[in-house]
Amino acid sequence: MRRKWLIAIIGLLALVVVLVGACAKPTPSSTTLEPVKIAFIGPLTGPISGDGINMAKGVQLAVTKANDEGGILGGRMVEVIEYDDQGLAEQSASVAKKAIDLDGVKAIVGVWGASELAAVKQVAKPAKIPVASAPAGAIDAMDDWYPGWFHDGDNFPYNVRPMIMKMETTPGLSTIAIVYEDIEFCRQGAEYLHSIWDAPGSKVKIVGEVWHPMGAGDVKLEYTKAASYTPDAIFCAEFTPPAIMGAIKSLHEIGYKGAIFACTPAARKMIIDAVGVAAEGLNVGCALIEDPNVPANVDYCARYRAAYDDDDIYYVGMASFENAQIIMQGFDKAGTDSDAAKIDQTVRNMGYKLLNGVTLEFTPQGFAKRGRTYLATVKDGKLTFVQYAPIAESDYALYLK
Repeated sequence: MRRKWLIAIIGLLALVVVLVGACAKPTPSSTTLEPVKIAFIGPLTGPISGDGINMAKGVQLAVTKANDEGGILGGRMVEVIEYDDQGLAEQSASVAKKAIDLDGVKAIVGVWGASELAAVKQVAKPAKIPVASAPAGAIDAMDDWYPGWFHDGDNFPYNVRPMIMKMETTPGLSTIAIVYEDIEFCRQGAEYLHSIWDAPGSKVKIVGEVWHPMGAGDVKLEYTKAASYTPDAIFCAEFTPPAIMGAIKSLHEIGYKGAIFACTPAARKMIIDAVGVAAEGLNVGCALIEDPNVPANVDYCARYRAAYDDDDIYYVGMASFENAQIIMQGFDKAGTDSDAAKIDQTVRNMGYKLLNGVTLEFTPQGFAKRGRTYLATVKDGKLTFVQYAPIAESDYALYLK
């Protein structure tokens, strides 16, 4: 009899456990919550794939960091989907449409050039998809702004402000010849430099300008012509790896003895190693480099080396890391991945710290006010920090259209 009662009690308890388990509300985990998808669009193949791959690495580092810290929006993981646009605007538009319409991404980061950015924007704007771009900094890339569109990256003033500072403060530097790679970025940059150095009272005078096709590696003729103007300095306005390497080697081969200035692409270990002794003494102005004075910058560099076993830490990857962080933190702090206007206001006011140590601010059109850029030089085969170069308010005014 007692045994029957014991069996009955055990059966009753088992039934209670089953009923409680059935009625209990399951607690969602990061593995059951829908991930937040963001798209990386950039040139993963083609002549500028080196930049695109570095950009993709920066984005992946930001996503991994966010996921390791518990995700966003209540524990949702972030998934980055990579799209190769080969640096072609028509391809940028095509993959942006696929990312939004078929793959359900909530934001787009990356994008290398101004024409590609304009193409992406035409697809993303009607869908109200936030976009955070990095290198594409031509002035016309700022047109047709909409809430959720951000440009945290490069522009021509950021590249040349350190050179302008150096030219205007160094005795014996008063004339300059410029060799431009023929891209929209440089065409607008030429106007910018003339607006400064053609102004009454300017200490510096442009004595000659030479242009060559985008991506040209054999530029010795162009740099020989630039040197024939006998300038105190030559500025290499080059932005693709073949052109910047060709420029540095050419100036070394012709024995030019004046000051040499270059842009962000020269601030890359791969470039400096490739040209060897020809890079020694090169002055480089760039938006972002490895900076031991900024903890977030030091952390990025350590993560990059650990993740990729690679010392080629470069601006486009660093800026793309910032892009992805801006989007993810904007989503998280706004509490939404679909309200572009709310995300826009959140990003503008959340006090994000850039990898150059400056608290991020934007112009009304979504262009990042980075506050300062870098002047560096190549010494003993390594890029060496020289000083910060403050950005003039007039530089931002170019992007207030």
